Amino acid sequence: MSSTICALATPPGAGGIAVVRVSGPEAYAVVGEIFTPRNPAKRVAEAKGYTAMLGHYYLRGEEMDETIALFFRAPHSYTGEDVIELSVHGGNAMAQGLLEALYLAGAAPAGPGEFTRRALENGRMSLTQAEAVMEIISAEGRQGGSAGKVRFGRRAGTAHCGHPGRFANAGCPPDRLDRLPGGGCAGGIAGRADRHTERAEEHAGPADCRVRGRGGFAPRGGLCAAGPPQCGQKHPAEPAGRV
Repeated sequence: MSSTICALATPPGAGGIAVVRVSGPEAYAVVGEIFTPRNPAKRVAEAKGYTAMLGHYYLRGEEMDETIALFFRAPHSYTGEDVIELSVHGGNAMAQGLLEALYLAGAAPAGPGEFTRRALENGRMSLTQAEAVMEIISAEGRQGGSAGKVRFGRRAGTAHCGHPGRFANAGCPPDRLDRLPGGGCAGGIAGRADRHTERAEEHAGPADCRVRGRGGFAPRGGLCAAGPPQCGQKHPAEPAGRV
């Protein structure tokens, strides 16, 4: 059985709020030890998924800060486990105090990327999507963030050229493209083209349909759709950007 883990989900330091995520089989029991709802009729153990409670968290019996708890029941959560996200006032004092309270209640510190690793292990996302999460998080501009968003919406092993007159993904019959919203193929990637892909298409005809964002070709290697015969198919031997 996996342990119950917790970690700060927002950047450390001064800010409006700080969010701490708790995930694991004992998430509700752990949070129930340190969080008291404002409404005395409410109980953490009885909270349904996709609901919220307002209350306070306690550290060694002392009331610390007003807290909003968001509840997610397995398997309908990011990790596929029971998950609770606790929001307190931003800054190191309240966030670190909340983490300390959770540790004392039995939660373990999460390792780097452990929430996403658990989501992968529990079938909540593919390996491609797990990589895309890190791409989105590490992006410093909208181009990188948009590229990561497209990768997150894809199934592993497919590429989307986005051109409405071409295959939406490898193996999708062209006569099915006009039957689905946005020209997509059922069972493949989403049919709706993202805005940055649409902008690229304005400058790319059928003979120049490529995986790219507003600032150029896709930044990650391994996928490249080039030219009518290969448009939307996987080319492992040709890195992105060499078309």
